[in-house]
Amino acid sequence: MKQEWLDNCLQLSGMKADFYSGSRKILQNVELEFPFECTLEYSDVGYTIMKRRQLERNYLHQESIDMASSLWNQYRTRPKYRSVSFSCYRTLLKDSHGPRGSKMGPCMQSVCLTMDNKGKEVDITVFYRTTEILKKFPADLVFLSDIIKTNFNLEGMKVNKVTCYFANLTVHPAYFVIILPHLKDPIAELEKLRKIDPYFWEWAVKWTARYTIEKYGHGIAKFAQALQVKKYAVAKLTGEKLKALQDYLETNHPGYTRTRFTDGEEENDE
Repeated sequence: MKQEWLDNCLQLSGMKADFYSGSRKILQNVELEFPFECTLEYSDVGYTIMKRRQLERNYLHQESIDMASSLWNQYRTRPKYRSVSFSCYRTLLKDSHGPRGSKMGPCMQSVCLTMDNKGKEVDITVFYRTTEILKKFPADLVFLSDIIKTNFNLEGMKVNKVTCYFANLTVHPAYFVIILPHLKDPIAELEKLRKIDPYFWEWAVKWTARYTIEKYGHGIAKFAQALQVKKYAVAKLTGEKLKALQDYLETNHPGYTRTRFTDGEEENDE
């Protein structure tokens, strides 16, 4: 799952945007597939176990899960083509915080488990209003894997894949730094991005420099989310890998920009 997520991140970063919102690339009507076995952890994208608790507050509709699980157990006694689903509407609206915060419905809408004719194979489908792919979405994958394994009896069944449908998908250059420690050659990937989407590449350079080169770090000191990303970047990018990246960013940085990070800017993508 981790490698598939990384591959999708790189592919989507270079994909033509349906439109931009500030520096955020917005893609619409996207379908992605992943294996069910989760090889991601919250720490891979700069979160702690507190992220799970936040996701539980946002999405864990236990009554809906219990009903779906009960039906699933009934269906397993007489196997044939069946499906169950549960809602992710733990709350009808969630409040965003920060100076540009807003109210919104859940980003993850619902999850469906489909059993094949013989009750031997399972496909999992997840429906999204929106999310951000580089940082927010991988935490959802970890969360969903735990919830499904805990609440649904999959013993003796083969889970083929997890398919995610996104009405809207954000690729935010502020989080491009999240994937860099997981890449064998970050600079080579940045160069590929420069050739296929120079606009997004330029924003990725600006944002990554803010976290890794002190003189470009203006504008993030007051914002908790940006500081968390910086903490992750500094911890994960070290030694020669960091030095080579800093040299690359310094060489290619387009210059000072007045655009600042705001804690509320990405809230619609969580």
